[in-house]
Amino acid sequence: MKYIKLFTLYVFLILASIGLFNWFIDPFAMYWSPQIEGVNQKKPQASNRIRVTKPFRLTQVQPQVLIMGNSRTELGLSPEHEVFADKKVYNLSIAGATLHYQIDHILYAIQEVNQLETIILGIDFFDFLVSKETGHHSENQRQYQHRLAPFANWQSQKKYGVEILSLIYSLDALSSSATTLMSQQLVTDNITNLGFNDAQSYVRIMKNEGKIPLFAQKLAFIDNKLQEKSWQLRINNKDHYSPKFDKLKELIVAAKNNGIELKLFINPYHYSYLHKISDNGYFDLYLKWKEMLTVFVNDNQNELLQITDFSGFNEFTLEPENFEAPFNNMKWFWEPAHYNRELGDVILNTIYTNSTDSFGKPLTTDTIDKLLEDEKLALNKSLIMWQNLRRKL
Repeated sequence: MKYIKLFTLYVFLILASIGLFNWFIDPFAMYWSPQIEGVNQKKPQASNRIRVTKPFRLTQVQPQVLIMGNSRTELGLSPEHEVFADKKVYNLSIAGATLHYQIDHILYAIQEVNQLETIILGIDFFDFLVSKETGHHSENQRQYQHRLAPFANWQSQKKYGVEILSLIYSLDALSSSATTLMSQQLVTDNITNLGFNDAQSYVRIMKNEGKIPLFAQKLAFIDNKLQEKSWQLRINNKDHYSPKFDKLKELIVAAKNNGIELKLFINPYHYSYLHKISDNGYFDLYLKWKEMLTVFVNDNQNELLQITDFSGFNEFTLEPENFEAPFNNMKWFWEPAHYNRELGDVILNTIYTNSTDSFGKPLTTDTIDKLLEDEKLALNKSLIMWQNLRRKL
C-alpha cells in the first residue's frame, strides 16, 4: 500500500510539474503567465493553436476596437497604432479563415465584449467566390462553434474544456514549450498579447531565400486557386446576392443594432496579384465584385458603416519588386498577397482620417463606375511591368 501511495504521489508531482512548466512557458500565447525576455516572451508555436487561443484572449482583453480578417490583417494591422490613442485594441484575425468564420467570431465578440465600439474588417475578392460544386460555405461551423458558445451544452463544455486543458497537459504542449524555450534567440514568428503577428517568418525567409521564392509561391497559389473550380459570385443566376453577402448583411445589422462602428476595407494587393487574376480570366469578375459590393453596402447604408477600397493600382501597390536585389525587403509588401505593417499603418491612417487620395477610395454608387474604368486602364498600363516580372521568376 505504501508503494502505491508513493507511486501516486510521484505521478501527481510529475504531472503537476509538467502542467506548471507548460503554463509558465505558455507556448500557445494564452498570456496567462508572466513574460520574461529570453525565456518565454516570444511565442513561435502560437500559430499552431491560434483558433483556440484567440477567442479566449478576446474575452480577456475586452477590447474597444476589434480588428478582424485573415493573415493579411493579422500581419499588417497593428493594435498599437497611434490612431487608436488610449483605446484597447485586439487583432482577432485568423490565417486562412473564411468570411463566415470571421463574421461568426465578430458576432461572438459583439455578444461577449461589453465595451466594443469599433470593428475593422478587411475583406477580399476570394472571400466572396462560390462554385456550384461546393456551394457557399466550405467551412463547417461545427468545427468551431463550441469555442463561441462553450457553455451552451454539455458537449460544447466538454470539447472546449479538452482543448483548453491540452494547452497545458499534452505531449504537444510539452514539446512546444521546449521549442519555445530554445527559440527565444532565433528569428521566429510571435503572436503578441494583442493578437498581432510580427511576421518574423518573412524576415527569416527574406534573409535565407530572398523574395523571388515568395513571389513564385504566392503567384502559383493564385493559379491553383482560380483553376481548381469554376468560380462565380452567385450560386445561380436567380440569386441577387450570394450567401456570402447575406452573411455580411448579418454583421452590418448586428453592428448597427448595437451602436458599433463598422469599418470595412478591401485589402491592398501588389499589382502582380491583380495581373495573375487577369491572366486566369477573372479580372472582369473581380471588378463585378466591387460593383456588387458597392451597391450592396449602399442598400444597407447607415451612419455607422463605411467601406474603403485599397486594392486598386496606386503608388503603393505598383511598388517595383526589385528582383535584382533579391534579399532586400520591399517597402510595402512581403509578397503579392501580404502587405507589411508599414503599409498597414497607412491603411489605418486613411480609414481614420477619411482621406480621399489615390490610396484608399470610398466605394460609393457615385464613384464606382469611374473607379472600375480607371482600374481597367491601370491594368493595361502596368502590363509591361508584369511581363518583366514574370520573365524574372
